[in-house]
Amino acid sequence: MQLNHLKYILKVAELGSITKAAHELYISQPSLTKTISNLEKQYNIKIFERTATGVSVTSEGKHFLYYAKNVVHSANSLERSFQDSFYINQIQLFVATQTLDFIPEVVLNTYKKYSNHNLKFEVYESHRSNVIKAIQKRDCNIGLIVQTNKETKAFDWQLTSTNLETEYLASDTVYILLGPKSSLYHAASITFQDLERLSHICLSIDELTRSEWQTHKQHLYINLNHVIYCNSIHLCIELLENTDAVLYASKWILKYFKNTNIKALPISNNDIYESNLICIKRKNEPLTPIELHFIDEVKNSINPSL
Repeated sequence: MQLNHLKYILKVAELGSITKAAHELYISQPSLTKTISNLEKQYNIKIFERTATGVSVTSEGKHFLYYAKNVVHSANSLERSFQDSFYINQIQLFVATQTLDFIPEVVLNTYKKYSNHNLKFEVYESHRSNVIKAIQKRDCNIGLIVQTNKETKAFDWQLTSTNLETEYLASDTVYILLGPKSSLYHAASITFQDLERLSHICLSIDELTRSEWQTHKQHLYINLNHVIYCNSIHLCIELLENTDAVLYASKWILKYFKNTNIKALPISNNDIYESNLICIKRKNEPLTPIELHFIDEVKNSINPSL
């Protein structure tokens, strides 16, 4: 299969006629018919059916054309990127991150620094497993995640078994967020034991962590019989302000709750859990100047006194 062959069949599908496509492509009709036949034999499918007015795309042909279009589009993008000075000189920043309150400020400061350049910024926000996958698959180049010092071996293996490296940026205690309807709202201090029987909200928790919680729930201080999983800060605020549920949180999301009725308290007598902010990247791939600047902005934002 050649790239041109995919372009040929896309043109046939567009025009609904082998004759018309051959005319526009400046090739003979027999040659185009043979190309289609060879592709159908190679993949053991039928792409087109002949009709009274030309050809129609079969059901399996639709699937084939979907992927063919993506391949051609990617090839065209690759060609443009290395022939067009605009793309060659474009400064790119692709970041995957968990929900973190300093990200908007960091992106804004980075944008201002490079505003006189051709820019392409992509910021992808998801849970930890998806952040890691985005780096592994080269969809993003920098990942930011929060991991406790008591993370399970399964999650650690996800990092260490792949071609990734980590940099610990900061550590802090674990906080509990609760609203005015919580029975603990006016408490001066809160321990893990106080929280065991309450309803819990879990923000951006991946399937791997959920599975591990079920396996090792005797070591948790979460009531898994009363839990709400979500990936929206706005939903967390609504739930915390209007229910008795609580939310474990890292220091790096607390700004989102600043102008609400929600309280943030550090866990008392906590010698167990600590939150770590971690930057991940692929090994043996030096970061570009804008990527290094972005990480410096992150460090300045979380440690403003440094």
